[in-house]
Amino acid sequence: MAAAVSDPVFYSVTCARFCEDGQDLLGKVRQNWFREKIAQRGEISSEEFGADLSAKYHLADHHFLWKMKSSGKIFQKAIPQKNGWAVISWYPSGVVRSKTTFNEQQQWERTAYYAGDFERPQVVLMPSQERISMLEYDRTIQKYHKRELYPIKLEEGTARRSLVDTVAGSPRVIACTQDGIFGYETQEELERRAAVERDFSKGDYSEEPDWKPVKAAPIDFQFVPNDHALDPVQPAEKEHLEVKTVPLTVEQEDQDENEDVIVESILPKESAAIEIADLEEEKQEEKVETLSEEKVNIEPAAAEQQENSEDHLPKTEDRKIQPEEKQKLPTREAEPEMAEMIPAKRIVVSANEDYRYFGRVIDGLRQGRGRTAMENGDTAYEGNYRDDKRDGFGTYYYRSGKICYVGSWKENLREGMGVSFSAKDGSVFVGRWKDNIPTGTGAAFDSAGNLTYSGMWKNGKRCGQGTEYQNGTVRYEGSFQNDVWEGRGIQHLSGGGKLSGNFKNGMADGVCEEHSGNGQLLRTGVWRAGKFVSGVLYQDGRPIDLVTEKK
Repeated sequence: MAAAVSDPVFYSVTCARFCEDGQDLLGKVRQNWFREKIAQRGEISSEEFGADLSAKYHLADHHFLWKMKSSGKIFQKAIPQKNGWAVISWYPSGVVRSKTTFNEQQQWERTAYYAGDFERPQVVLMPSQERISMLEYDRTIQKYHKRELYPIKLEEGTARRSLVDTVAGSPRVIACTQDGIFGYETQEELERRAAVERDFSKGDYSEEPDWKPVKAAPIDFQFVPNDHALDPVQPAEKEHLEVKTVPLTVEQEDQDENEDVIVESILPKESAAIEIADLEEEKQEEKVETLSEEKVNIEPAAAEQQENSEDHLPKTEDRKIQPEEKQKLPTREAEPEMAEMIPAKRIVVSANEDYRYFGRVIDGLRQGRGRTAMENGDTAYEGNYRDDKRDGFGTYYYRSGKICYVGSWKENLREGMGVSFSAKDGSVFVGRWKDNIPTGTGAAFDSAGNLTYSGMWKNGKRCGQGTEYQNGTVRYEGSFQNDVWEGRGIQHLSGGGKLSGNFKNGMADGVCEEHSGNGQLLRTGVWRAGKFVSGVLYQDGRPIDLVTEKK
């Protein structure tokens, strides 16, 4: 039976198929605004969704400011539009993920989810009295199916709800309202859930497990840093663009409200343009925000954004660097005898150390392409100079003659794309640098030439989204912080299974799911410091026991 919800005020609405980071945070802010009716302004920081997640907001009468970042880049933002506001979410690649519309009173009006198609949304949710209408696009007939979803009150964060969701299926839509958390389902789905609840109450499911869960072992991983510092360019904050809005009309026929309705999709004759609000600089956000409007076309702008997005990680081939290749790592060809060359400048470091420069000199400063050599004639640096500093593309060498770094420089510091070779063990870093430190996208190879990590870096450590490898296979994929697994991710277990969910300090910590090597569900529930403490146990894909956390 559907739960009664009178005149619901929706704080947040999420489709289970398109679970989004940030909706809970926005829902909490909106909840405070509707309950207290006083301006809500501030910042929210959380490690719940991974590294470097933050939100800035200001909700008041006729004012809706919301901006959310992940690893320094905007992935969700509120923009003004006619008769209200819209909150736009983007995938890391820059492609629009969803658009949620609110009216001038900040009441929820509609949420549209996109699956890479700018012409039309894949799913549309709209309030319909105490229900929610759901439109799903069918590519085969190029029309929408309409379903009416009914509310059911949900328990929050309990093992019982996890068990019921597993057997009966999770609700299609989850909404936070003034009356609590509700799931929205079809009438058939509600009846199936009610039947499972009755079986649970009759004791058809055991409260105690008949086998003990396997311990999740701590991660044994140590990154071998290069001898010399690394670095990349931090992506500038990019303003994201709105997606095209496609009007939807329902065929005018008398039909049962529980029956699927076919909805025509009417494409606009021209590409839709929208107005984007440019927010003031962060340092001025303490003052009253002033918004300016700029009209842009979504399709070419989004394409350019996707092309330029630094969150779109480069593909790295998972192959070994063979030992013979490592031996062939570029070393200098034989240098001409120093007596046969006249240096343009001599650089004295100390009484026992000086260098000689061969190249262009203007007003006593090295300019353009040149080579700085050690006393024995070996090259210390060869590449571009500007005002006597390494600037542009160049190659830097160890005293042994082996290459230390090849790539971009700026004012004597590694800046931009570059490759670093460790003199200690031959390990390699390929990626972006900033201020002489790896920051941004990059890949690391261990001393054996195996790819060990590919993803985001910050201050020389793995930070953000990335993939860790061991012996040529994926060990973990997901969020990193301060060089360890932190946030949402998937751990690939030695037996071929997977553990997916929340991680902290390199171990599973929070809500997770464990699957076997053949894909069967083994456990769902809560992990603490790598150990399973509560939830549901499965055998042959079916729930068999309920585990409660021991106090």
